[in-house]
Amino acid sequence: MWPTKKLAEGATCPHMNNRPIYWAESAAFIYLVVPLFLFFAFFIRVSIAIPSCALITACAYDIIRRTELRVPSSLPGRALILLAVSILWIWLSGGGGQLHQNGDWLKHYSVVNSLAYSHWPAVEARLGFEGAAIRYSIGWYLVPAFALKLTNLHAQNLMLSLWSVAGIFLFFSLLPGLIDKKNVVIIAPLVFITFGGADLFGTLITGYRHGPPHHIQWWAGWIEYSANTTSLFWVPQHAIPSWLGIALLMRQRLHPSLLPYLAPLFAAILLWSPFAAMGLMPFAVVLALQYGLRDIVLDWRSMCSLFFLAIPVASYLAAGTTTVPHGFIWTVPCTMDDGACFTWPAYFLFLVIEVATPLAILFLGIDSEKGFLLAAAISLCSIPLYKIGVTNDFAMRASIPAISVLSILSAKVLINGNRLTTVAILAMLVAALPTISGEVYRGFSPGPDIDEDTTFDAPWAERYIDQYFAPMPIWILRK
Repeated sequence: MWPTKKLAEGATCPHMNNRPIYWAESAAFIYLVVPLFLFFAFFIRVSIAIPSCALITACAYDIIRRTELRVPSSLPGRALILLAVSILWIWLSGGGGQLHQNGDWLKHYSVVNSLAYSHWPAVEARLGFEGAAIRYSIGWYLVPAFALKLTNLHAQNLMLSLWSVAGIFLFFSLLPGLIDKKNVVIIAPLVFITFGGADLFGTLITGYRHGPPHHIQWWAGWIEYSANTTSLFWVPQHAIPSWLGIALLMRQRLHPSLLPYLAPLFAAILLWSPFAAMGLMPFAVVLALQYGLRDIVLDWRSMCSLFFLAIPVASYLAAGTTTVPHGFIWTVPCTMDDGACFTWPAYFLFLVIEVATPLAILFLGIDSEKGFLLAAAISLCSIPLYKIGVTNDFAMRASIPAISVLSILSAKVLINGNRLTTVAILAMLVAALPTISGEVYRGFSPGPDIDEDTTFDAPWAERYIDQYFAPMPIWILRK
């Protein structure tokens, strides 16, 4: 493996293009860009698709060529443990079909069914038009839908679950290198799974709760920051790219082997989740301040990715979205009809309950990650000030990368810190247990099953249909 000596702040790495790449980094990059390749190959007009697919292929080939192939003797055992934890976490979310899934799976199944059982690009008679194309962040759905299309199976839960397990396994495989303890396998994933805010205290203060029983994260009434388990259970399409993206960015601080590929990586994540891409940007800025812009922005792969990947994806996602509510929070202060609205005292209370404790502990407990920690602090304090979406999706999803940084660094402090910081992290995790326990308990509690064959023709979709479809023609899509 390459040396792990820390580079000086602002230093450049002239030989980074020749550095070997850790296998999990390569696999995570390929995992994120495969849907992007499918999107351009089957959705986008041919004149754009050809150079775009060629660019994706060239970047993937170069990364695979540079991948470190030596396998430590302990890797198979660690991999089995991480795979088992990944499968268990997905199973608790409802993957596999034995446990109840939450209501968002009506949307997940409708998207994957629209993609799997229609010609690509997925055009249907919607919104009063003869042709309306699905227009959504479809990165998480494309590979399972492609597998369903090829096999003609009705195994939506299985395909989505297998795809999610792969992503979670890759993320967990990247964690040991982020906490400087490669021989510690299980602690970092467990800390990440249990990390969340002190929502029970917020609920006791405000007395407000929204959503299904035991879901206590909407205590503020106007905003929510989701625990990691909540994000996976409800919005894996946003959570998985956020986690893989932040893990790859954090590895670049000491091992800058992927800097020229950050632009195609962000283009891929944009298709998975625009909110994830926005939430990851402050951490890319940290790397730019450390290494400069030459390899991150001015490299030919970055310039080509902007024109051939990012702009087409952004054009697709922006089609027909002018009606989405957005603005500074004081211009649209209310989210729930029966909940409290934004006020400055409510803003500061939210920050105290959700992020003040981990930020304080981490600023006192670590020395080497202050850049990413500061970026996380600025993000988490700034995100509540802007609102996008009826239920403030921007706050819930764009915050995932920053919360991931707090989770990863909490694991690092727990393992490497002194007794005081270790006890503080454990107390913080205990305070988050009611949130996590409620999400897990929901799967075992009585409730209706979500039909895997659900489509946008169901009654639930009437008020949401314009969030998922846009009238044709959309200039970027092939006819």
